[in-house]
Amino acid sequence: MEKICPLCNSGDIELFTANLRERDYYKCNHCYLVFMDAKFHLDLSQQKLRYDLHENTILNQGYVSFLKKCINPSLPYLQKLKNQKEVRGLDYGSGPNPTLSKILSELDYQVDDYDPIYQKNLRFQKYDFIYSTEVWEHFREPAHDVQKVKNLLKPEGILSVMTYTWDETIDFTSWHYAKDETHTSFFHKKTFNKVQELFHFKLLENPLSSVWIFENQTESFT
Repeated sequence: MEKICPLCNSGDIELFTANLRERDYYKCNHCYLVFMDAKFHLDLSQQKLRYDLHENTILNQGYVSFLKKCINPSLPYLQKLKNQKEVRGLDYGSGPNPTLSKILSELDYQVDDYDPIYQKNLRFQKYDFIYSTEVWEHFREPAHDVQKVKNLLKPEGILSVMTYTWDETIDFTSWHYAKDETHTSFFHKKTFNKVQELFHFKLLENPLSSVWIFENQTESFT
């Protein structure tokens, strides 16, 4: 069966790495997304078993410092929103031990938690800002998943994403990110360019290769 890119729907797909830890990965030559063959995806119960092993809590200072790499660059944009109105945010993919919302609450921001496994209920339909840290690499249907995030974000809302990106200098076969069998989508800088185009996000800042801060546009900004 012909492979189709799960993000941009292109049919220009090549086998990127075969039988890597018994899994195959493909690359879209249009948007540069690298994605795991869907037949190797874990089911939700298998994913949960692995996520339950995470020790990412507010008491883990290393993890807190890690999250602040995404939080700190975005704070000026949140403050700008907060100067105009009362704002509420969402941690999209908060995991078994929500931490980012606690960090932001200490900075006087109200943030709800959402996770497709651990916290499925949403208090509101739209949010002024969304953080999605170490989540996009788990997207199994990126087009659907990114659209879901966008649908939760108000116009001119701020989206902060943290995920390690791949580039041509990385040896994918030994890359630590590819070793995690729950990681199914790997974004390139060109992939994020396509995300902006497809979903009408405007890039505000890319302070680290792993951190992308966008503004939600109601229509194309090009």
